[in-house]
Amino acid sequence: MQLTPAYRVITFVPPESVEGVLRAVKVVDPLRYGDYAEVSWRSAPGTERFLTEEGAHPTLGAVGRLTDGPSVRIEFSVPRQHDLLEAVVTALLRAHPWEEPVVLVHEVQDARGIKKLLNA
Repeated sequence: MQLTPAYRVITFVPPESVEGVLRAVKVVDPLRYGDYAEVSWRSAPGTERFLTEEGAHPTLGAVGRLTDGPSVRIEFSVPRQHDLLEAVVTALLRAHPWEEPVVLVHEVQDARGIKKLLNA
């Protein structure tokens, strides 16, 4: 079995901004996985909670207030190329409506195209 080095990018987005964020990312990378493009995963809407501190300019809530807001987890894989990762994260951040979005990046090994090999 051959595994492909990749980055798994995870972020949390208001439900109404999911498509816009993914559109911005797909301009930089087609989000290919095997013979498929535009591959991403998203959760059902959940709740994100935060306490806005002095100096912040929140999109939702107010300084000094504990705030709950709707949020969707989206994630996708990109090839492990540092320049590509920087471009993808930059596009994501520019499209994201929040002042300080959570963006997590994990180095992973993807099993792209493995099932094809098993069926050959």
